[in-house]
Amino acid sequence: MNTPSDPPEDRQRRRQILAFTTAMIMSGALFAPWLWTLYRDGSVFFLLIVALMWLAIGRFCYQWLAPPARKQNERPEAAREED
Repeated sequence: MNTPSDPPEDRQRRRQILAFTTAMIMSGALFAPWLWTLYRDGSVFFLLIVALMWLAIGRFCYQWLAPPARKQNERPEAAREED
């Protein structure tokens, strides 16, 4: 759980790990049974193609779920209206 005393880097790292785990589970739910079937049939070429697709979709889900990268010394600021 995030506490106010946690450094921002720790919170960011935990959110990245959570995003990675969630992305692999989301994409794995679709591709793992397909990979298992191809493995049992002995189709090495299609097994490689589907494994690369799994990684690509997993990367897409990770980018979608991960927090935006923050620069080293950047502090979040409130939104302001330009006058």
